[in-house]
Formats: sequence, structure tokens, C-alpha cells
Amino acid sequence: MRSEEIIFLLGAGASYDAQIPISSKMINELEDLIKHDNEGKKYKNLYYCLKSGILYGFGITNKNDAINIELLVNTMDELIKSYEHPIYPFVGSWVPRLGELAGEEFNNIKKFKDFILVQLDRWMEIPHPELCDYYYGLIKFQKEFEFPLSVFSLNYDQCLEKQCGKYNIECNRGFNEYIWDYKNFDRHIDNNASLNLYKLHGSIDWENKNNKIEEKDGTIKKHAIIFGTSYKLQYLDPFLFLFYEFRRQTLERATKIINCIGYSFSDDHINGILGQALSKDNTKKIISIQPLSGVVTDNELIIKNEQNRIKDKLNLNNIENIIIINKGAKDFLERDISKEYYKQFLENDDIPF
Repeated sequence: MRSEEIIFLLGAGASYDAQIPISSKMINELEDLIKHDNEGKKYKNLYYCLKSGILYGFGITNKNDAINIELLVNTMDELIKSYEHPIYPFVGSWVPRLGELAGEEFNNIKKFKDFILVQLDRWMEIPHPELCDYYYGLIKFQKEFEFPLSVFSLNYDQCLEKQCGKYNIECNRGFNEYIWDYKNFDRHIDNNASLNLYKLHGSIDWENKNNKIEEKDGTIKKHAIIFGTSYKLQYLDPFLFLFYEFRRQTLERATKIINCIGYSFSDDHINGILGQALSKDNTKKIISIQPLSGVVTDNELIIKNEQNRIKDKLNLNNIENIIIINKGAKDFLERDISKEYYKQFLENDDIPF
């Protein structure tokens, strides 16, 4: 097994067993707040107005999607632009009910978004540290792998960082003295004991101070996260660098296995990179670790349907290099992940001089 041969991509489902809610679950919690929380009740009518508009849009376009927290905040971001939105001159009039609830210059929508961001801090809290103990599987595998291990994450939570701290393992996220700098990853290239964590959408403990990203333990005034924006590819570092690094490593000839743990393949930017990597090199494989609800492991039809769904999402021609592991993240990281396990997926091809 060679350096950079295996990389990992963590989606929201990777932290589900640590009781970090996924996007659709956050909507349920938000609806509970606007019914029972004194502050949340202020936004009840506005929320249902926005929700009904989104669902109406689904009906027009024949979609059968479910509303989630990111879609809600995406919609709010677009509305907040108001006069500055490029299609504003083509809008005849707002829905009267929205105008009543949104307030002057849509200030109520801005306040509602701020309310949701406050909840995000709470949703990312790990209620009991031992709940994320299964993340130790990545640390154990890195020790066995004996090369720097790249872990890309779409999550804001700190499950992996907590595990590294518990076992005094350095988890390199690009910081030195609390300040982010891409050069900090260079220090770990030749360190066989390193675990490099690339948080593609930011982290709940990152703060944006005048476009400089810092780590912070306490209260954060402006989070450095990509949340609720349809423009996932940001022109500012660290996001531009982290996305480029994901592209670089997936395209590397040495990379043979891209493990997607708890990833739903719903991010078009990530899907574009994954699809490009497999299209350019037919020796690469995507292993998708996810529980398929209500199915048994040997149900070939369900597995094939999921392979075809991913194939369509990645714009591929066949399903040959898409492998489905019908397990949750906790089960896989505690029981399966090892060098021995991956031998079945790796070809014994020689590297030419």
C-alpha cells in the first residue's frame, strides 16, 4: 500500500452516530423551535411562508425533494440580495404575504438567518464525548497505513479533532498559532504519523476576522463556514485552497480509492470533482459507506439501484468502479477499516520507472 493511495471524504452521515443532526433533521428541530421557543415563535409565519414557496417551486419543476436547512438558507440568501439580485429587474412583484412578513428591506429574513446560525452552534455540540469514539478508526488506520492520511470533510463538527485530542494525535488542519495558512500543510508532507484534515466547508470553531481565518475556543462573532450558499466554491482561502487540494488529490495517479463515508452525493461541486477523477482514470474506485435503510446486505437490486444513482450524480458511463458498503459509519470504522480490508479493492499494478 502506497502513499496517497487511499483518501477519505466525510459527509453528514459520518457524524450521525455521534448525534450530530443531518440537514433534514435540523429542519425538524427548527420547526420545533418556532413552535415552542419564545424567540423562535417570532419567525413562525415567515418560515411557513418560505417553506410553502419552496415546495411550490418543487411542484412546478416536478421535483420530489424534501426541504432541508441548507436549501432554506440558500433561499433566504437569495431573497436578502433583493435589489442587488441580477434578476430583480425581471420580477414583477413579490408575493404579498412575503412582503408583509419579511419587513423593510427584508430585515426579518436577515434576523431569521442569524437565529438559525445561533442554533448551528448548538447543533454541532457533541452531547457526550464518548459518542464520537468510533472516529478512532481513522486514527488507527493511519497508524497502520504508515503514510500521511488525507481526510476531507464537509462537516462543521469536531468529532475527529476530539478523538485526536483524546489520544494526543496531531490533527493538522492548516493552523499554526491559531492562524490558518496553507503552508502549514507542507510541514506534514513527509511526516508519516500525520493526519491531515481538510474541512472543505469550514468548521464551527473557525472565525473570520477581516478575511483571516483563526481558530477560536470561545464565542465566535463571524463563523468561517460555507453554510446556506449555492456558491460552494469560494474565491477566498482557506476554501479555495482546500477545494483545489481535494481536486488535486482525487486526480493524482497514486490515488486508487476514494472512501465516501456518510456522503449523500448531493453537492454538485464535489460530485463534479469525483466524476472527473473516475472518468480520467478507470483504475480509481469510489467506495460509498452508507446504510441503505430497510435492506439486507445481499439485496443486489437495491445495491445496483444505489450504484446507478451515484453514477448519474457523477455523470459516469457505468457502475463498475462504484462500490457500495451497506453499513453505517460507526459500524464500518469500528469493525472493518484496515489495510487487510482494502486489499480486496486494490490491483497489484507496478509503478513504471
